[in-house]
Amino acid sequence: MATFTRNRRGRRLVARLGLVGAERGLEIAAYVVGPGHGHTDLYEDWARLSEISEDGVVLVRPDAHVAWRSITVVDDATAALDDALRAVLARPRSRDAAENVGALAQA
Repeated sequence: MATFTRNRRGRRLVARLGLVGAERGLEIAAYVVGPGHGHTDLYEDWARLSEISEDGVVLVRPDAHVAWRSITVVDDATAALDDALRAVLARPRSRDAAENVGALAQA
């Protein structure tokens, strides 16, 4: 999977997404699209089509479909990202998975 954001403020959300992905054994590439970041949006087409603010993030599946989008940074980004990956991968939440493993160990 890959994430795209429009500036460095969005990178904080991308970094959290990387941590949440790592907990699930996923490698998530991160790209910043804009002037001075290696990926130029010369005519602002990507900015318009992505439908995110400058600190928003788009999560793209390997088949190039948008899996999740955060128009702007949310208050509890880690929970939002965990929910997004859970939905995309059809897996339980990280906390739920830990609780399930704990319950099985006690049984």
